[in-house]
Amino acid sequence: MVKDDYCTELPEAIQDFIKDLNGDERNFQSLVGSICHELRFTNQEELRKNADSFGNLGDYFTDQKRISIEPYLLPQKEICYSYNSTTKCIFSIRYGASFKMRVDYLDKKQIQKQLFELKFLEPEMRTMESDNEIKQMAFESLKARAAVLTAYAFPENDEQALRNILCSITHPEDVNISREVEAFAGKTEIYLGKGENASEERLALQKLLQEFTLQNEATSDLMSKKIAAVKSIVVYVPSKLLHSGIEMVEMPGTDHSDPLVFSFIQDALDTADALLLLSEFAFVVTGKEVKYMLKHSGFFKNWLKDSQEYKLMFLSYPEKYQKYQFGQSDLIKLQKMECEEEKKRMRELEELSRIMYPNSLTPNMTRNIVTSTMLPVLHTSIHAQEGMPHELIGEYARFLQYTGIQTLFAQLDLFILKRKQILLEELENKLTDFEKKKSNESNKGPRNSAGCSPQKPDIIQESFLKKNEDLFNGLKQTQERIINDTINSTLTDLMLQSATNAIKMWAENERKITDPGIFNPEYKGKHPAFQVKMHDLLFGDLAEKLSEVFQKLIKDLKQVFEQYKDKTIELFRKELNRRPSEERIGGSLEFALNWLFGARRSSLNEQTLQRSFECKFKECLRTHILEPAYRDNIENTKRKMNSQIRLVSQKVKELFLQTILSLYNERWPKNLARYMVRACIPNSRPECTFCGEISCSICLYMETTSTFTSTKTGKVYNISERLSCTTRNVIYLITCKRCRKQYVGQTSNSIRRRI
Repeated sequence: MVKDDYCTELPEAIQDFIKDLNGDERNFQSLVGSICHELRFTNQEELRKNADSFGNLGDYFTDQKRISIEPYLLPQKEICYSYNSTTKCIFSIRYGASFKMRVDYLDKKQIQKQLFELKFLEPEMRTMESDNEIKQMAFESLKARAAVLTAYAFPENDEQALRNILCSITHPEDVNISREVEAFAGKTEIYLGKGENASEERLALQKLLQEFTLQNEATSDLMSKKIAAVKSIVVYVPSKLLHSGIEMVEMPGTDHSDPLVFSFIQDALDTADALLLLSEFAFVVTGKEVKYMLKHSGFFKNWLKDSQEYKLMFLSYPEKYQKYQFGQSDLIKLQKMECEEEKKRMRELEELSRIMYPNSLTPNMTRNIVTSTMLPVLHTSIHAQEGMPHELIGEYARFLQYTGIQTLFAQLDLFILKRKQILLEELENKLTDFEKKKSNESNKGPRNSAGCSPQKPDIIQESFLKKNEDLFNGLKQTQERIINDTINSTLTDLMLQSATNAIKMWAENERKITDPGIFNPEYKGKHPAFQVKMHDLLFGDLAEKLSEVFQKLIKDLKQVFEQYKDKTIELFRKELNRRPSEERIGGSLEFALNWLFGARRSSLNEQTLQRSFECKFKECLRTHILEPAYRDNIENTKRKMNSQIRLVSQKVKELFLQTILSLYNERWPKNLARYMVRACIPNSRPECTFCGEISCSICLYMETTSTFTSTKTGKVYNISERLSCTTRNVIYLITCKRCRKQYVGQTSNSIRRRI
């Protein structure tokens, strides 16, 4: 199936599913149709009760009535049956035009690798050799999940039966998964709302989430198996807050959570840009597990490096306690609570300083930390009063300033705006260019359908076109050489040094490692049940050193591009019969520069390089160290470790180079040289060509040609008019680069509008 970046008319959940496919050749309808289900809610009585509960919100503020209100969407975690859920209510929350949900299940091999760890844990638990709470939770959770997911009979409280089963298992693939689980393992389910009735679809989604995360005696056997095999859940919500591309990850507390949950939380923290740590009262009294995970997370390391680029927020939500339930007669109490906030903030910062040691909390870090008490029910109750919204905000402004909600959203808006600043500047430049173009068009008179001036163009010498193309190709060759030299020299030296340090660290910690469970590949070298983390032990000091290498690489690539820009403008000025528009050439080059190295998704910036390297490192660590060690005995693993460390170092470098060159070629604006010629020197001969705007995303995929060929018959056809993506009333041809099949369509709009 061909994946198209322009499939924006499809529901967001299906768009994301298509993007995650790798070379799947199945028909779109057969692939997607079988996994999609409609969100339906038919219980009208429950719908009425839900509406009534929200209708009573206003009474909380006016009459100080305690109200019984369910969460708006996400379910509440229950203690009973908690070990049967792998996700423990971890959700990714993204924007959707309507309510939707995507559920991905662990595949068979992942389940087998997770459950295989029981073989190492059971002897420790039986002999009481371990006082590790996380290992004990791991054992209980894996045992409960094994009873649900496998075909073995697990008599209750029969430890001998468990030992007999484990004795029959030598490798992860020996774990006998039940047929029912095999039927859905590794698959995806998508639940779609039509957007016709938001209230009904929200409740339908909430009910579905409860089924997938909360178990009780009425839960069916099949549903219990699905809950135990859930890999990830993505919820799509029509929320303005998420519309700008924000993705929120709602994570559980660490109480009653198994190691897989800790691993999910750690993965989320490693990639987060902002962290909202919500507790009942304060960060000071937060559990030690939470503080430990925060301190050792990728987010915290990034925040220590640049506290302005990452946001840390400590929020308390004490509203379920009577003391913190306020009404319209409690303004003085709210003011007193506000007076206590500064003292509370100082205690929060002191606690953060303590866990940061040996790092220190700088004034700049302090300014960028948000601490606030949240009163969302009070905030919502005020907005639920009768009257015009703007009048309510004005009347109760003094109350609203103490709820903390306005502060939260203001901080998030500023943070998002800063992160999107480069894209906003690009948008402003596009609008400016558009206004100038319209102004020039009105001054120059009529233009033809392809956007070209009807005057006779200057004659362009072949030597000029060749010089332009040679200069452009030279830029690409120079930048590719810089990438190769940086990775094959600077990065290689760094990886060799890192491998040497890793071997030394391994020698110092080798005696501590006696349990093969530490190599479980599902935890990517960061098993929560073990104090020693293989990922950090082997290559923990690499991230900071990589940052310097990547920064220099980007700087060198940009410098070469700037040199090319100067040479190109000089070439156009020297070779053409008239003075070219430096503004148009410069604008084209600036767009190309931002396209390659800017803040767009997959641009070749430092963040992309860091994430690509981390991805390849985890892949090599898993393939060459974790997977073999998890299947082998511990003594063989120790004998091979030094050579495997060197192998990982070599393979990471090779895969990373392939990835970066592939990304560079994917982002390379291959039509840039012809764009600039087209922008400065209109031509009127019959052909399909570019519109002249470097920022046009359609022209990136168009070919400049005066003919087209049928891939079925081989017949060549001439183009009889001058066409571009702005031409209206056209017949268009799309050719698949993979299978060479062609699609012919027609539209009364322009191709730019149609696509």
